[in-house]
Amino acid sequence: MSDAAAAPTPPDAFARIRELVHLRPMAPGDVDFLYSTWLHSYWDGDAPALRDVSKPLYFRGQQGLIDDVLQRSSVLVACDPLSHDDAFGWACFEVRAGILVWHYTYVKKPFRRMHLASFLLVQAAALGNTRVGVSYTHQTRLGRRLMDKFRGVYNPYLTR
Repeated sequence: MSDAAAAPTPPDAFARIRELVHLRPMAPGDVDFLYSTWLHSYWDGDAPALRDVSKPLYFRGQQGLIDDVLQRSSVLVACDPLSHDDAFGWACFEVRAGILVWHYTYVKKPFRRMHLASFLLVQAAALGNTRVGVSYTHQTRLGRRLMDKFRGVYNPYLTR
């Protein structure tokens, strides 16, 4: 894992998350949830890149971008350990030249402030055996705060 992905989150927070959350790859039944939450939460997330974009244009363009990103990325789903169909959130990422490229993450409201997004990022970095750092492609107000903790570099062009 890279120094950039060495989480400043308290280790005991992750210990509690490990007890309450099961991580698994995205399943076919998750696709609608992923698209819906990505499209709506990014639109509603105070994203600077969307300030002058109309809603219809955004939804058409963003859906195509998500299609492209999912072709080459991994999605890690955080779910209930007893019911793997009950997703708490997810993270979409890929690894390029040792860099964790973080495309987007979503966590349901009841599970926010539990360090679940940080946990997903650290687990993705470990899975990808990243050594260099973290870049991210979608910037929202909350996403930037998360990426600042990991010294993430915003690069929207890594969606290509």
